[in-house]
Amino acid sequence: MFELGNVTFDLGHILDALSIYKKAKKYGFEDSLIITRIQQGQIIMSDLQKCLVATDTIIHDYSAETIPAATIPNDSVATTPTATSAPMGPMPGSPWMLIVIVGGLTVAVSALIYFLKRAAR
Repeated sequence: MFELGNVTFDLGHILDALSIYKKAKKYGFEDSLIITRIQQGQIIMSDLQKCLVATDTIIHDYSAETIPAATIPNDSVATTPTATSAPMGPMPGSPWMLIVIVGGLTVAVSALIYFLKRAAR
């Protein structure tokens, strides 16, 4: 059961893996590694929940597709002085797409930092 949980975890099915790990413990698997895996899965699920809440907040705030325009002083020249809001660009089709985009950017920045540190040696 523990190995099935590991394969399920590696495939990204964290909730299913947690369930399998709990069954493995119930059926007598008592290695300290299973506790570590359960904790890792719970951390991932907690982080995912935070991402989903943040994404939902972004989508909710974004749903009006406008943001308030900056206050324009009376003495300044503006191209659209009567504008009260500015249109936003298109939102990704799903919250998962936004998570993938942010994750991709994180990986790219991490890789850039790694290679810059390596080049500095």
